[in-house]
Amino acid sequence: MKAMNWQCFGLSSIVLMMAVVMIFTNKFLKKLLNFYFFWLGLSLLIISWFIAFRFGYSWKTYHQYLRNKTITKDPINNYEQSIIISKALLLDISPAIGVLLPLSLIFDPSRTFARFICPLALISGITTIFIQMPFDPNFINELDFQWTAKWIFIGSEGNEIYFLLHAVNFLLPLSVYLNTPKGKISFFVLWGIVFTLAFYFYVFICTTITGCRWNISGLGKNDWCDKRGEYNAVVSITKLPIIICIPAVYILLFVFIFIFCYIKYVLTDKFCWKYCGKFNKWYAWYKA
Repeated sequence: MKAMNWQCFGLSSIVLMMAVVMIFTNKFLKKLLNFYFFWLGLSLLIISWFIAFRFGYSWKTYHQYLRNKTITKDPINNYEQSIIISKALLLDISPAIGVLLPLSLIFDPSRTFARFICPLALISGITTIFIQMPFDPNFINELDFQWTAKWIFIGSEGNEIYFLLHAVNFLLPLSVYLNTPKGKISFFVLWGIVFTLAFYFYVFICTTITGCRWNISGLGKNDWCDKRGEYNAVVSITKLPIIICIPAVYILLFVFIFIFCYIKYVLTDKFCWKYCGKFNKWYAWYKA
């Protein structure tokens, strides 16, 4: 690991400590965290920040791209044009989740729909914050990493709010999981998978219409085979043929959805702990 990556590791550690603090202070904030207007205010703040420093600019750029008649529009072969389309239409998982999860908390006070989004959000946050940032040797150069408040909260040109987006994609669903009513695990697994399939169907429709071929959540071969592809590192590390690597990743995606739904089930449904006597007193205190 390059020495500079320890700076990224430090940021990852801060996010992990924030998650631990959230878990152990959750009991004392129950009233606040079950108050709809808390989620409303928090979600509006997140959405406003993301629009101001990322999505607003992406939509403006896409509008200019559509109106520009002096260039040949060829996103199938042009990486830069594909990126413009992907950012504006939210074809990448992480930015899409960064918008959809806060919106669900605004329009659904029961937080039911948010729970369907949480598995994908956690996958997005965990893989970036705890795997890519500390262990990818190219991360610092590719994302112009700097230990500054500007990079943390706003990002760099071309990678706006990169860190903040993925940190929110980890911490926000964690808080949702800790503060939602109990329910059957099969219900959350089923609808978590349905949401995932619906998102990929949306990406498929958009790529078919627009011709976008990069940064499309792994649905195009360029995301895997091209050196600029967001999943090219997966192929390089695993050394697996594309025909095996891509199905394996998507199978793991659905396995992770089940795992995260099960973790939510264990954390928030008391009867899961009734056979674990040594945890009963702690859990009863935690849920009180």
